[in-house]
Amino acid sequence: MLPQTLLASVVLFDDAPQNGASLWPVNGTTSVLSSGNDPVASGTHSIALTIGTWSQAGLKIDQVAPAWQTLLRAMVYRVAGDIPTFTIRHGTTWAGLVMSNDNNTHWTIDGQPGNYTFSNNQWHVLEIDLDGLGISTANIVTLAIRGGSGTGEFFIDDVEFVSPVPMPPVAGQWTLTFEDNFSGTELDPAKWRVGAQYLGGLGKAGNSTDNIYVDNGNLYMYAEKRSVTADGNTFGYASGEISTFKNFRQKYGYFEARVKYDVNHGTWPAFWLMPDRGLYGANDNVRREAFIKFDLDSVPATVNSAILRVKVSTGNAAGNLTVHPVIEDWDESTVTWNTKPTYAVKWLKQITGAVAGQTLDIDVTSYIQNQKNMGLDANLAFVDIYMKHKRIDIYSRDHATAENRPVLIVNGTSMDASEDAYVRGGAYADNNYGTATLIKLVDPWQNTASTYDGGMEFDIMETLGVWGDDVNSHALHWDGYAADHQSNSSGKVYFAPTADDYHTYGMYWEEGHLEMYIDGV
Repeated sequence: MLPQTLLASVVLFDDAPQNGASLWPVNGTTSVLSSGNDPVASGTHSIALTIGTWSQAGLKIDQVAPAWQTLLRAMVYRVAGDIPTFTIRHGTTWAGLVMSNDNNTHWTIDGQPGNYTFSNNQWHVLEIDLDGLGISTANIVTLAIRGGSGTGEFFIDDVEFVSPVPMPPVAGQWTLTFEDNFSGTELDPAKWRVGAQYLGGLGKAGNSTDNIYVDNGNLYMYAEKRSVTADGNTFGYASGEISTFKNFRQKYGYFEARVKYDVNHGTWPAFWLMPDRGLYGANDNVRREAFIKFDLDSVPATVNSAILRVKVSTGNAAGNLTVHPVIEDWDESTVTWNTKPTYAVKWLKQITGAVAGQTLDIDVTSYIQNQKNMGLDANLAFVDIYMKHKRIDIYSRDHATAENRPVLIVNGTSMDASEDAYVRGGAYADNNYGTATLIKLVDPWQNTASTYDGGMEFDIMETLGVWGDDVNSHALHWDGYAADHQSNSSGKVYFAPTADDYHTYGMYWEEGHLEMYIDGV
């Protein structure tokens, strides 16, 4: 979660009117700074209000709330007199909105639905939900107290706009478009994928799903000295990288992440904004994904070994295949591209170079044990998430030759698939291929993620372990990464440590203008 200090907060009164606010008396009422022994919620001054019959006084604000879901918050203190009511004047016509029992779901006293039975001579927290009242985008002219048929004396203090959503350290009217606080136990497949357009390698480390996990509101990625094969290449170190490629992209706005990292020789933590032109296939008609199920009812409670065995009909030495757990149910007789199930971000196996006639034995022991423990089927997807544009066909359970069909071998005992199918995009997105003798996967590509031709990499946060604690660099890269490569860097940026070692790295981007931030500065 982002630290509280980064939530939107515009102070309107704290010892004195601020940010354009002013005291507002009308029709013989008073709105003045407190004095002497007058009560204050904090600091040295509050606003002392004396309200006459059918008149009002308060704080003139005269601005629009800074963000969506904004609350107008104030401390209030009632002394004597009849029971006046809180009111907001808003819009260009100074329209009045009275806080009454009829709209008390959108204002609260001390966290309870709005009411006027609160105790005299003590401070209470007043919160008004501007969005709930339908005035979140209106100019808030005043927060006032309106007298009834008699008079009353009030004090108000610590008036501010506050928002429950994180906000940039840049003034403006913001709308939250993407957020992940990693509150679950797995990466959200609607937001993330391992790697970007390509799996690739990270310096001397290969990208490994074993080095990425979510726990207790944090995303963890770690590097270790362990041999790993990724995209057909063998690396001496394993690490992790995720991206929103194909799930979320945005031009302009404010981008932010809260990060902490270990300082170790050889590490390279980074938070990048990468080019994404939204071109996810030269021809949608070509795109295919495959799905397969096994009924585990007959599988023993203890799984000592589980091998998924499939045979390749058509393959390519440059092709890619990843096997993912599927997290939604599907039916082979009805599943289509438009109704295909969601599969997990982290794969069980990534294979490069599957060729025709090859038998693939994939170790799924842990996965099968977990599914058995939960009383679920084995439910798997075969996909080309790295857009190799090399089709791989696998013999299905409907193939005429029994030895070509997929099997699951658990503790040495073989079982046939209970369902399998592939789906196809484009003009075929509503077609079902549940009885096909082959299940197929392929994903074409276009120049969607290159820094050539107007693309750019923004390094919002990038550091090297050898630099030590609390050091960062910001950089821009364009025109590829070879002979034409160009870049601009801030060099090393040093900043103050924090108690928990987390820092918030941000970038504000509009046409022709870019700003980088560390901890809001």
